[in-house]
Amino acid sequence: MEKDVNAMIHGRDEINLLDLWKIIYSEKYLVLVVTLICLAVAGIYIIFSKPIYESSVVLKIGQVGQVGQVGQVGQVGQVGQVEDVPELIERLKLDYHMNDSNISFPKLSKVRHLSGKSFVEIRALGQSPEEAQKYIRDIAAKLIKDHESLYHQAVVMKKNKLKALQGQLKQTHVLNKKNGMKPDMQDSQIAALVFLLDSKLNEQLIDLTERAHNLSVSLLLNNTFPTVIKLDATFPQSPIKPRKGFIIMLSILLGLMLGMLIAFGRNAMRQNNLGRGTGINE
Repeated sequence: MEKDVNAMIHGRDEINLLDLWKIIYSEKYLVLVVTLICLAVAGIYIIFSKPIYESSVVLKIGQVGQVGQVGQVGQVGQVGQVEDVPELIERLKLDYHMNDSNISFPKLSKVRHLSGKSFVEIRALGQSPEEAQKYIRDIAAKLIKDHESLYHQAVVMKKNKLKALQGQLKQTHVLNKKNGMKPDMQDSQIAALVFLLDSKLNEQLIDLTERAHNLSVSLLLNNTFPTVIKLDATFPQSPIKPRKGFIIMLSILLGLMLGMLIAFGRNAMRQNNLGRGTGINE
């Protein structure tokens, strides 16, 4: 008994699917026309939509010395980056109104911190490849100029500090040498004082030597460098909007679905009218 019921249900499903296919096939020209209309609308949209191009540039943010304490704009002389990367990103977003939808083209579209401590990618949109590329280059040039003076001030301060340390180191060497040339003292108290002075001078020499060495190392090129362009502004070959392939595929899909819905609706109306006519005749 159950087998018979299942067979009836499956048979009914097959008939329904077959009926649906017959309806679609009988209205194939309608479905095709509706799909073509949707394609035409999509084509008109693509033709009259202004293309949007995106250009990007990658910057390496400058630093003075090994990254430890993070320097910010206006706080030169600290050891670290010329400008803290997260704060730089927020500043650029505010300066160029990135989140303001009313800003016309060209405009900033994205700023992100890449892998590594100092790399930042900046993206901009324009209505032509040249406009997008020029705008992103202008942003990068302004940022480099902003950082340049801060970088040079920080480097000068470090060099002056190194020069002062080297002067102190030289004076300490002279004092230590003079102290070592003194004759032996008979008085034990004086000898103890001389010994303490020698110890302090030696400690000071070690400290000054270490500080001078660290400063010298921090000023090497791999530890101290200005903000530079790592990857130049790209020249976009194709627009990011409108997305032609996606729009065409979507229009075809919507056209087929709309055409089939209209076909099913027409068939339902015919069946309804047929039923009414049969009822009247009876």
